Amino acid sequence: LAPIVVAAAITVLSLPVAVAGPPPSGASAPPLPRSSESAGPAWLGISMQPDAAGGVLVTQVMPTSPAEGAGLRRGDRVRKVAGVQVSQPVDVQRQVGARGAGDVVRVTVDRDGHELALDVTLAVRPSPDAMARAAYVGKPAPNLVGLVSVNGPALSTEGLKNRVVVVDFWAIWCGPCRQSMPALSALQTRYGAQGLTVLSISTDPVDRAAAFARDIGLRTTVAVDKEGETSQLYGISVLPTTFVVDRRGVVRDVILGYDRTQDARLDATVRALLAEPPAPSAPSASPAPSASTAPTAPAPPASSARAPRALDAGR
Repeated sequence: LAPIVVAAAITVLSLPVAVAGPPPSGASAPPLPRSSESAGPAWLGISMQPDAAGGVLVTQVMPTSPAEGAGLRRGDRVRKVAGVQVSQPVDVQRQVGARGAGDVVRVTVDRDGHELALDVTLAVRPSPDAMARAAYVGKPAPNLVGLVSVNGPALSTEGLKNRVVVVDFWAIWCGPCRQSMPALSALQTRYGAQGLTVLSISTDPVDRAAAFARDIGLRTTVAVDKEGETSQLYGISVLPTTFVVDRRGVVRDVILGYDRTQDARLDATVRALLAEPPAPSAPSASPAPSASTAPTAPAPPASSARAPRALDAGR
């Protein structure tokens, strides 16, 4: 996660959709790959924000991260790192950044009114792609919150049920996003009748997003995330970011950025998911929740809240 850096073929943000259901067998994400213990910056593996009660609040613990291995939990309040008092996320980052992968650092947290000291063995920071897949793949996709439909009916969980959904986060200013749109439109045209919905989500103003989609003939379902709530749930830090969600509402792939070599991968993934049987019918005890009330997914995989950025596709 980093400041905005517009570049030629990728823009940094993140995403997914919702029709919750149990992950199919074999859909869980693999452990995060590690580099050699001497290379790359040290990594703790938590998302955090300042806490009014003092310290730094842990908003997410990344799967398979050093923090998870040491027993840190979402909701912990970090008070000290390596014996140094911390009050802002940057304080934690500074202490971790001063060390190397393989070093052990003591993290003191407050949990339910009790002080705990946890020894964390730091690791090499994985790539953004690896972190996104570890955080989302094999898990129910985050829900849609506060979206305004630009070129179709109101979005709902019910409307996406038993469909394969490609959720693409984009922006008008993002060059790589523009490059990806013809392929996404073609995907919708090719597989829409077979059960695919391509959902393009932007935080641009509604009138500008609508005009842009109309001008380029975008054939996907376009929605605006006015308050950025859905983008936050999906942990968007790279644009475009594309989530592929199966008929059960489980995330099966996450793609950060864009280059044309990814088109075949996305097409093959969609075809494979369309060939899978639909999700079993749920008991009709209560109506399906709307997109704005579906259960939420984990907080985004970030060390702290930052603006999205763009990357070069030739990475």
